Amino acid sequence: MSQASTSSLSTDLSWNADMAARSSTRTEWLQLLGSVWLYGGLGVFSLAVIDGVSQLPFTMPGIWYGNEMIWTFFSIVAIVAGMGLAKREERLDWAPTRGGRRFDTLVVYTRDNCPLCDEAKGILRSYSRWLPASVEVDINEDPELFEQFTNCVPVIQIDGRVRFRGRVSETLLRRLIEGTAPGGSKVSSGCSSGSCSSGSCGSGSCSSGKCSSGKCSTKSGGCGSGKCRSGKCG
Repeated sequence: MSQASTSSLSTDLSWNADMAARSSTRTEWLQLLGSVWLYGGLGVFSLAVIDGVSQLPFTMPGIWYGNEMIWTFFSIVAIVAGMGLAKREERLDWAPTRGGRRFDTLVVYTRDNCPLCDEAKGILRSYSRWLPASVEVDINEDPELFEQFTNCVPVIQIDGRVRFRGRVSETLLRRLIEGTAPGGSKVSSGCSSGSCSSGSCGSGSCSSGKCSSGKCSTKSGGCGSGKCRSGKCG
């Protein structure tokens, strides 16, 4: 990818990450509002049904009597609207041993009319409690990205490193979340004694048997005049 494209993508990721965080907060509030409407509507509807077939064991406000049909109508509207707003991904029956978010960036390379992309994004939303806000990048808008990922999307990049291609494995995603401490540091980095082997340094890079902080990402662009590829400067 050219330096201009990298700079543009870095700017887009920063802006999109901010927008994604705001969108996540807005979604949470809408879901809360939807829950209030849903359960409130169910409560009013239940009262209307009971009052219609028998008699309520308590006295309702004066505005209730004579307007039961209207209340029933509005309760149905509230139930339908509440179900739409409160709709969310199915709750997981799994959680890591330690709570909290991991990692700093989550980029999803995708494109239109991609069922696997929709499936991957749904899975990532299910684990959003432990992942940063995702940023979607449409490969159709960048010729170089299209050439690189055209037959691979979705491609999931976490902290500058490609973790999944084509499909997200929940088993591997859970292992990745479990093996990463809240805040982003790897539990076992292979560099505890200041030396490294097999090219593994967790958050750094391995050079001459020692770990350094040379890892980069398109967001930070920390490569000077070099280029960032797969989380390493080159």
